Amino acid sequence: MENKGKIMSVREQMIFSVIPILNLWAAYRIGKLRRFLLVLLLIWVVNVPVSFLVPFPFSIPVKLLVYAILVIHYLKKWTVQWNSKTTLSS
Repeated sequence: MENKGKIMSVREQMIFSVIPILNLWAAYRIGKLRRFLLVLLLIWVVNVPVSFLVPFPFSIPVKLLVYAILVIHYLKKWTVQWNSKTTLSS
């Protein structure tokens, strides 16, 4: 990975986290793509029952809220860990 030892901007990672394709790239940059795909699978597992319990137009904000909270939380957490690991190793 070409980003080995490079500090990632947390602000940039948060912007990338809410853009659907760029969030995969942001996770790849910090070496957490597999875990991020598991988080996306978890979001999907949570959102399927929400779709059945809440009628269509009202379920969209609930799904987006769950998606945004989980994706932003994990990418921020992993980026801070990446940056602390990078500063310790240099």
